[in-house]
Amino acid sequence: MRKILVGLSVSIAVIFGILAVFLPGSDNAISLAAVDAGPALSIPMQVPALPESVVVVPVVFAANGNSISSVVFSIDYDQTWLSINPIDGNSDGTPDAVRIYLPGGFTGACTLNTTDTDGELDCYMIDLSVPLTALGSGTLVEITFQTGNPATSTEAVVGFSVNSSPTSFGSTTGQSVLGTTHNGSVLIATASVKKAFLPYIVNMPTPTSTMTPTPTKTPTATQTPTKTNPPILTNTPTKTATPTKTATPTKSLTPTVTPTKTQVPCSNLIKNGGFESVSDWEFPITEYSASYSTALARSGTHSLRTGILNAADNRYSYSSARQPISISFGATKARLTFYYYPSTTENPLLPVMFQPKELAGWYAPVAYDTQYVVVTNSNNVYLETIFAIRSNSRTWTSKIIDLLFYSGRSIKIEFGTYNDGIDGITSMYVDDVTFEYCP
Repeated sequence: MRKILVGLSVSIAVIFGILAVFLPGSDNAISLAAVDAGPALSIPMQVPALPESVVVVPVVFAANGNSISSVVFSIDYDQTWLSINPIDGNSDGTPDAVRIYLPGGFTGACTLNTTDTDGELDCYMIDLSVPLTALGSGTLVEITFQTGNPATSTEAVVGFSVNSSPTSFGSTTGQSVLGTTHNGSVLIATASVKKAFLPYIVNMPTPTSTMTPTPTKTPTATQTPTKTNPPILTNTPTKTATPTKTATPTKSLTPTVTPTKTQVPCSNLIKNGGFESVSDWEFPITEYSASYSTALARSGTHSLRTGILNAADNRYSYSSARQPISISFGATKARLTFYYYPSTTENPLLPVMFQPKELAGWYAPVAYDTQYVVVTNSNNVYLETIFAIRSNSRTWTSKIIDLLFYSGRSIKIEFGTYNDGIDGITSMYVDDVTFEYCP
């Protein structure tokens, strides 16, 4: 992959000039007091995980007011306790365990090379078409790691390499830009602490074990009829007693097979999706908290209000509500549906450059007001932005999002609005939320 990146940086140099100069960042947790002036790449510290399970670790980009059109970096992780499944099912050069979020017009990939012990995962994201587009702040990559089984609680480092493909940033004007990186880690809990983390990170071996019953259904169903066939053959001597015996197994066979086929019908995992009662939803206490509202409703009399309604209240704030759900392993459908009523006095044409707060302890920079929906784990650690706009349509609009990717996991769905406290104000009402789950 080094050769690929070297070749790539030469071709970029023709278009952009020299890509960027790497400025090493802190290896410690991101500090609220430290503000990066240049662009930054960050990985959260101590993302909780169980031994012999999987954990998703995001790589977050913050533009910090810089117009960046290319990023190259290499991830160096502790191979003693962390590994990445190398399977590339669609042959695009990026392992299926690595998820890349690319805006329109951008191209990119992440190549895995486990023999390169100073940078096992090499990534790049670039806009190659002129005029160059600025990359918005947000999660660039999500890496699904498989964890080992340490004897004691272990913190496995996930950081940025300074030697193998050092991190570099290129601007929309073809200039190199000084940037910083913030290394992170995965905290693997020992068996004694498993109970504390069990609701937060799903232990993948559990799903695999639940798959074993499926094969056992076929043997029990198919073997019983074969055993009852001989009595039918011996029916020639007119032993009517034997057919009676075969009748009983066939009757007992039907009940065992029927429940499996019928299973549980599709269900709605969201409770109080119409916000008609004061229950089931969590409201984080922030600078301007969300609330139940009777001002607008698509159905019934209530809805969820996020964001700021009065210009006099304009301030830097996140305003959101969330609800935990558990999606059983092996789901055939996991689909979120909701209706939203957006309103803003900030220019809707400004780019949506949204990086939601890292709920585990630090806030990533955000540019411009944004109406959003994010997924977190059960410990409120940010996993993914699934919806982000800035709209002043002032009409109820439906949105359907497929979340089958989270099958076998416990997550939270969070609806919210971010206000930067400058210029206009932004809000979003939400109503009639459902999460259709089919086993």
